[in-house]
Amino acid sequence: GTMSLPASPAKVGVAASWKAVAALGEIGCALDTAGSASCWGNGESGQLGLGDTASHDAPIEAATMSFFLRIAAGRQHVCGLDPAGVALCTGRNANGQLGRGNNTPATSFAPIVSAGKPWANLLWKELATGEEHNCAVAGDGSLWCWGLNASGQLGQAANPAVGTLVQVLPLDTKNWTRVFAGQFHTCATRADHT
Repeated sequence: GTMSLPASPAKVGVAASWKAVAALGEIGCALDTAGSASCWGNGESGQLGLGDTASHDAPIEAATMSFFLRIAAGRQHVCGLDPAGVALCTGRNANGQLGRGNNTPATSFAPIVSAGKPWANLLWKELATGEEHNCAVAGDGSLWCWGLNASGQLGQAANPAVGTLVQVLPLDTKNWTRVFAGQFHTCATRADHT
């Protein structure tokens, strides 16, 4: 890779083909056709999932035993969904955006903490990352968010405990289908197309 700006589109990495790509700010991640994640860019908070905080100018396969169906990039964190419906995150965690119940950063992908939590038995089917927050649609159609809530992007008026998932109100709404996150906002769609 090179750090210069090409004048036309150029192939990224050595994979024969990519099935998904996610990018925000100074990082990019892509999934190859097998679901292996490769990331590149600024790694100062461990967001590349490579087990270190080094930066890389070309895709490097993430240090994880998981394969991903989806991947999403936040400002300095990355999350993915594995085929079993488990959400795994790495990187900056100042606002609990890794979903681990703390604000300790991480340099490799690990599942969000769920033991003993209301979301413990949920499997995730959709995932979106914002600057420092995430939201996910569960298999039962409920919508949950975690991380920074300074602008109400978690769908709550109050700030949750660091690293705690909160279900988006109203709690009896279980027909969420997709979720999208921006820098400080979140949007979602329901089965009735609203």
